Amino acid sequence: MKRLISRLRHVTAFLILVVVLALVAWPTTHTTMSAAPGPSPAPVYVTNSGASQAIPFAPATARQRFQYRFPSCSMGVGDAGCNVTYNVPAGKLLVIETISAGESIAAGQRPFVMMQAYTDGLYNPFFLPPTYMYTDADSFDHYGATHTPRIYADPNTTITVFFQRDQTTGGGIGGATISGYLFDCASPSTCALP
Repeated sequence: MKRLISRLRHVTAFLILVVVLALVAWPTTHTTMSAAPGPSPAPVYVTNSGASQAIPFAPATARQRFQYRFPSCSMGVGDAGCNVTYNVPAGKLLVIETISAGESIAAGQRPFVMMQAYTDGLYNPFFLPPTYMYTDADSFDHYGATHTPRIYADPNTTITVFFQRDQTTGGGIGGATISGYLFDCASPSTCALP
């Protein structure tokens, strides 16, 4: 009899637990949401009671995907480095979300990679420390880096990537790719924040 009562208690406790879990899970497992198709949402404006001007935010649909592979730049004997550029189109704000850069230089040399962009009319340097990958059969050290910053570049400005090394013997080469989004805007001061 005691065994039967003990089993009944265990079964009852288990059933109570199942009922409680079902009641807790019920709203999340049976709730459905749907969005009616319609026009893109209007920009959202965030204000501060102490601010004199609202800050516009662009809707996600305003983003235009962007990716650019810079041409390779070569360092000849006697060259300490080289650089490559990209011109941001007029009327577009560029948001860079990923930078990938690589440098191949004579074995034993140390690389240096930096990108510069202009935001709100100010020059901004971004250092991109590369990591050693391997030395090939021709005695070149290969370095690479992928960084995921968030960098804004004003419309109608130039982005420059610099590849340098600490010695000028032998040759070298550098290359980079950036990706992110372009947004329509008339001027840096009127660009909506993406």
